[in-house]
Amino acid sequence: METKLNKRNIQLKLLQNNNIPYIVNEAKTNRLSLRFNREGVLVVRKPIHMPCDKMELFIEKNIEWVLKNYSVYKKVERNYLDEEEYLYLGKKYYLSINENKHQAVHLHENKMYVFVPKNQTAEKVIEKWKKEEAEKVLSEILYACFKKMDEYFNIYPKLEIKAYKARWGTCYPKKNKISLNLSLIHVDIDLIEYVMFHELCHFIHLDHSPLFHKTLRKYVPDETKKRQRLKKYKCYYK
Repeated sequence: METKLNKRNIQLKLLQNNNIPYIVNEAKTNRLSLRFNREGVLVVRKPIHMPCDKMELFIEKNIEWVLKNYSVYKKVERNYLDEEEYLYLGKKYYLSINENKHQAVHLHENKMYVFVPKNQTAEKVIEKWKKEEAEKVLSEILYACFKKMDEYFNIYPKLEIKAYKARWGTCYPKKNKISLNLSLIHVDIDLIEYVMFHELCHFIHLDHSPLFHKTLRKYVPDETKKRQRLKKYKCYYK
């Protein structure tokens, strides 16, 4: 059982000075550990009676790791302004916001041109486009992956797309349905394929047994490398 303590209760100056959001969890453990959660907050897990100066020393020794990983996990605050970065299928684009009678999004080279009517916002236009793109791209990839695995299936699975905060996908074999994270539209196509094959393999093997991974590796031989690459992306990317 862990007790979560607000950062106001335990002051870790080095983290505060570097603007690293954190929480401290006290636990019945003999060791101190650091990890970032999916919201970009550093979780400091400490033994119940460990004094703060020991925590500070531990963090000081690991500050390079903390700063490096915070840049990966920190939550992106999006303003939808010109020249802001936006990921689409793993490629970086730079927003160009333009007022127009009709709403649209066009990609050209490294630019993402967003045309916004007066009664709309760039955020709403982009979110609508994002959902349409996700529906199209994920449906196409599901079909391609399914065709490679059709020896295992009698019925084509239904596809659901949702805005998950902490998972890339899940499946419901009894309902013959796959549910995928809307944010997959931001990652590389080969990683989308990896997630798709992963969920399709769960129709055959419900757990993550050796047989599951053996089947998955038939279609994704480098599944371990792809899983590691996928960790660099955020499930809740906006």
